[in-house]
Amino acid sequence: MLWRIMVAGMLLAGWAFAAAPVYQVDDGFKVKLNGRVRRLAISPDGNVCALVDERGRCSISVVSPSGKVVGGFEADGQSAVGSFTVGNGGQLYLFSSISVQKEYTWHGRKFKRDVPENLMCSVFNMQGKPLRSFVIPKLRSAVCAHVLSDGALALADAPQKTIFIVDPESGAEKSRIKKGIRLCCGIFDFCVEPGDTILVANLGAFRVQRFDRTGKLLWNFGKRGRELADFRGCCNPVSVCRLPGGAVVTAEKSPTRIKVYDKDGKTAELIKGVQELVEDCSYIPMVADKQGRLYLAAPRKGLVLRCVPVGAGANL
Repeated sequence: MLWRIMVAGMLLAGWAFAAAPVYQVDDGFKVKLNGRVRRLAISPDGNVCALVDERGRCSISVVSPSGKVVGGFEADGQSAVGSFTVGNGGQLYLFSSISVQKEYTWHGRKFKRDVPENLMCSVFNMQGKPLRSFVIPKLRSAVCAHVLSDGALALADAPQKTIFIVDPESGAEKSRIKKGIRLCCGIFDFCVEPGDTILVANLGAFRVQRFDRTGKLLWNFGKRGRELADFRGCCNPVSVCRLPGGAVVTAEKSPTRIKVYDKDGKTAELIKGVQELVEDCSYIPMVADKQGRLYLAAPRKGLVLRCVPVGAGANL
């Protein structure tokens, strides 16, 4: 009887450990782009889209799952794009701050400074043809952007520490997520899950949190510490994404640690062999496709790499 209990305990421990999918670096996939990779997104046809900044000039690069650059365009007039996202129909939304020049007086001396006041959304098709543009009032930036199932835009405004849900045609606010969000270094990342729940990398709080689209906190995990499942450094994680089966991936900087958690956030697996992607306090672009392949970027190096699950039957 004792032997049966011990075997059952070992099996249960093994199942708990295996609950977090195991990933490895795909050495056959590595893409070098000309410029700094600011953001990554997946198009409806499964390609990886990268927002690239080359000396202030913004462009979009489209990379196939085989690692070949198969498209892209330079966004004329879009020199200060903070983020972008791909719509459900394949259209590209690019977001840039609209600044106004204001005069200040300090110690008796006057000076002028450009201050962000509103947000511009420019919409393109995948070939780079401009479709339309509109102003989103009250937002000063959009450092991260995603599209919800009904087409609404979810935008992270770092100065206001708020995720705004806005109408994709008029830019009018529909709801917001704000309570308890703590930022650091201007980094603000989230992803949208099935059912339009929103998973936030609350790096200042050392947590991953799930909200509904009205701002209600539904679930969270994580704490500051030195164990594998904990988050280290001055502030982490810097980015988060969800795998198709519900597992959660986080990215940490200084040093780079990419971890895959089970869907309950209780067990974690470190993806071994990932190079140092950033220096100091920097954001790590990260996105997963419908097949569970994980794409990461080393922003300053212009590199895009991929991690894949180990085993054909990996529980994503």
